[in-house]
Amino acid sequence: MTAPRRGPVLWQRNIVGAVATCAALAVLAVVDFWPHWSTYRSTQVPQRIAAPRAAITLDGQTWQLQTVRHLSDTPGRLGPPMAAGAVFTVVTIERSGTDEGQPCEAVLTDGTRRWTSVSLVLGPAEHSAGITTHCSLPGALRVAFEIPSDAVPTALDITDSGGGILVRLQL
Repeated sequence: MTAPRRGPVLWQRNIVGAVATCAALAVLAVVDFWPHWSTYRSTQVPQRIAAPRAAITLDGQTWQLQTVRHLSDTPGRLGPPMAAGAVFTVVTIERSGTDEGQPCEAVLTDGTRRWTSVSLVLGPAEHSAGITTHCSLPGALRVAFEIPSDAVPTALDITDSGGGILVRLQL
């Protein structure tokens, strides 16, 4: 008569179960969390970074910071009055090359805080010079921001419609 065969001892089964659980959690993390993490990461890390006043090309279009002006009041006194302790920052970006007509937004940052652009009314002279306030139109892009007077912006981010940073232009 032979002795009954015994299966693996309890600690061996526990190790096998722990390894299987870790593998299942790793697969879940990759499949479920990775797309969300990638989307979040694109809103924090730019695809391209340009040094101050340097040109950078992305998808066949060249972007270069042209001018940055800080005004104590809105230009031409158009629009509502500014908040107390705020300055109006106007940035002009020279663009050339092929344009895909993609919508985008401009965001000014000091490394910690971020400000989205505000509406800006261009005069006839600016329109005839090829300046626009819309990313999807060809020509130089002019954007404006109302920021606190103590802010020292360090970069201008051009973002896609989902908030992903396409280009960061250092000021």
